[in-house]
Amino acid sequence: MPDPVLRVEQVKGAGGATVQVAGLVPPDSALARFAKDALVPLTAQEQALLREESVDDLSALVARTERAFMDATPETRARLERRYHAALDLVAKLSAPLAEDARAREVDARYRQALAREQEKWRELSPEDRARAQDTFKEWFFQGEQTR
Repeated sequence: MPDPVLRVEQVKGAGGATVQVAGLVPPDSALARFAKDALVPLTAQEQALLREESVDDLSALVARTERAFMDATPETRARLERRYHAALDLVAKLSAPLAEDARAREVDARYRQALAREQEKWRELSPEDRARAQDTFKEWFFQGEQTR
């Protein structure tokens, strides 16, 4: 059995003296554990779902809520659909972006900045020539990114 985890706090006593008090650290609730890992704040419905469901595996949570939604009666269908969507949203919020996604967003941002600079040069061109210039620029830019 592991040793209990203690938390030490500074507390002011009745006489104004500060003392240290040790107490047991409460175990992390699923809500607290998942909320701290979320990429964006959780909605009230997502928090309620975490409080009501045991969550050790997010895919199991989605499967349970989906199964409940699919088996729902017409009276409970809307409520269970909201729970299922909350589970899907929760998974999306807790999923860390992949390194490839981050790189793609960086490349896209660089492309948009470079394209905006180039379009300033093309102001005098006809729409057809601008379209051709943009296609040529796009091809040149992404070939350069591949060698980067």
